[in-house]
Amino acid sequence: MKKFFVWVGGAFAVLFVLVGASYAWASYSASSKLDVVFTIHQVDFPVPTPLDAAHVDEGGDPEALALEQAIERGRHLLSARYACADCHGEDFGGGVMVDDPAMGRLLGPNLTRGEGSVTLDYSVADWDRIVRHGIRKDGRPALMPSEDFMAMSDRELSDIIAYIRALPPVDNAVPPSTLGPIGKLLVATG
Repeated sequence: MKKFFVWVGGAFAVLFVLVGASYAWASYSASSKLDVVFTIHQVDFPVPTPLDAAHVDEGGDPEALALEQAIERGRHLLSARYACADCHGEDFGGGVMVDDPAMGRLLGPNLTRGEGSVTLDYSVADWDRIVRHGIRKDGRPALMPSEDFMAMSDRELSDIIAYIRALPPVDNAVPPSTLGPIGKLLVATG
């Protein structure tokens, strides 16, 4: 019987070491992946997309009409197609996506023009990098499902930018996300 307990104790010790080594590897690997700085192409397109003369009533303001239409299309895209409020909150002032000790605390940042916004000084190229490529302004990867938005057209992104810029400011400084052990493992392996 004593040998049995020695074997069981040894098995638990090996298991403990394997779990610890796996966690250490996942932590290091996830940290390394999130600290890489990327340089990607630059884009530039107008926000909002200009209208041609055929789409403007005589005497109408083409810029104002283009902005009005872009804001409406952007609202529709964010609510019906891309579901950005799931991560950034209904008012786009930031929100909790996941709050679980195993996964971590994942927070969507404030996108409005209020205090704590991450997009206050975003250029069109910055919006493109974060939305379609998952690369933050500082060049590091974001915890964002950008693969869902890679095929978004310039016009769609222009409309979304116009809508978000038109939102009322929300003052909300969202703290950085933190990863738990399972979150680190997912980042490390994915």
